Amino acid sequence: MKKKVLVVGFGRMGLSHTVIVSGILGAANVEFYVCDPSFFSRKIAAGLVRGVQFVTLEQLRGDQALVASFDYILLTAPPFLRGEFLALLDGFRGRVFVEKPVFVRLGENQMSGYVNQHAPLNPVLKQRLSGEKVTRVKARLITNASFESIKSGWRSQSYGSVLHEFGGHVMSLVGAVLPDSAVFGKPVSDIFLKVDAHSRDLAKFSFVDGEVEYCIDLVANSSEVRKATYDVVIETNEDEIKYDLYSISSGRGRFATVSLPETGVGVSYYLRGFDFTRQMEAFLFGDMDVLKSAQIEAMESILVAVGGGK
Repeated sequence: MKKKVLVVGFGRMGLSHTVIVSGILGAANVEFYVCDPSFFSRKIAAGLVRGVQFVTLEQLRGDQALVASFDYILLTAPPFLRGEFLALLDGFRGRVFVEKPVFVRLGENQMSGYVNQHAPLNPVLKQRLSGEKVTRVKARLITNASFESIKSGWRSQSYGSVLHEFGGHVMSLVGAVLPDSAVFGKPVSDIFLKVDAHSRDLAKFSFVDGEVEYCIDLVANSSEVRKATYDVVIETNEDEIKYDLYSISSGRGRFATVSLPETGVGVSYYLRGFDFTRQMEAFLFGDMDVLKSAQIEAMESILVAVGGGK
């Protein structure tokens, strides 16, 4: 029997996830439905997704049987629409994918869009850190994208900044590789949050969770890179371990550098990166997020606090 997939918001991420889902499950095994008020988005969906059907938000509001008929729902609409749509899913028994930033408490059948949780080398680093005493984590994101230059659309508003576009990606990556599952387990008032810089193209902040200091730098509009680049340095009592999603190295030579090709990583369908496919596989097959929903909620609370509550 074909799986029924509803995509709410057919922008860049909606399109990407739709293609990956189709690639993993096989186009002949999926029926796609799209809910998007934009004529342009619907036109793209009609041209790219074979047999796609369209539904309106009004139809979904008025027909719980229609909502319940879906196996999977991809919620990739802008952040300010998330809460309204999720309110329609009370009792929904399928799985729901919520693109980041989430800004809601996720239920057991709901998964976030923080894709860096699923980077292939994460488990390798997590195992390497097992038994180590982590004292400090420094994580940096650099991108050539400029958020200050965006003057229209929802990204020109409060959610359109390097803080909300990449902050959760950086922090979820950190949370996914640390053996301590209690990371991001405290309220903002208890982590000694310090904000050194905050604008649409720059955010620098630090906090202390447990006995570990976290220093996060998010830099946009940089001419140093051609795409988003992540660098994580994890300091322990014995080492300084560097990680950039492609390799793991020891600053003190305690182990040989591990690189992505050495792991023999492979996926059933490739688009954008191994992590995007692994993310969708985790969603479709029920593994879901690496982080707990409470950790994701706490992580985003920190980002909101950095942004001054916006």
